[in-house]
Amino acid sequence: MGHYDGDIIHRDEINFFDNLFSLMSRDNYDKAKARNIEEYGNELRAMLRNLPAGFYHADMHPGNTKYCNGKFTWMDFDKACISYRIMDFGWLLETDYVHFHDESLERSRRLFDEVYAGYSMEQTLTDKEIAAVFHCVAVVHYEANVLDATMRNGCVIPHILDREHEWLMRWRECCNKLV
Repeated sequence: MGHYDGDIIHRDEINFFDNLFSLMSRDNYDKAKARNIEEYGNELRAMLRNLPAGFYHADMHPGNTKYCNGKFTWMDFDKACISYRIMDFGWLLETDYVHFHDESLERSRRLFDEVYAGYSMEQTLTDKEIAAVFHCVAVVHYEANVLDATMRNGCVIPHILDREHEWLMRWRECCNKLV
């Protein structure tokens, strides 16, 4: 993107949190679980707002990379913008998603260390961004839940959201142990 001379869109809205909260309320989703999901979502939103903006690929996963001549090259820039650049790591680490959280967190930590070794040659993350990396996996889940509901005519499906609630609360607990 260093040679791109066009305008790059700036996105700082993170309204998918509010969209999910509204859908849960409208569809009378379990109030206690909705409260938990909303509380964690608000923590994540506050965390993001305290992080610097930068180039955000917005679709960073192994399928959008090419390894050539000893270097990784990123492809597929149709969602690229200026936003919370740390979210790229949320998307990348989310591809390592498994239900066993401690194991998943350790695998995600190894993947982050490996990718960041190369990433940091081009740009570095702040200490706050590095501390937020694993919470960004949860942000991806919030955004994905809104997308899933949108594809289902804007309806939440309780058993799917129940599973997400359990995952988010366990992930939150695992991430908080890192602090």
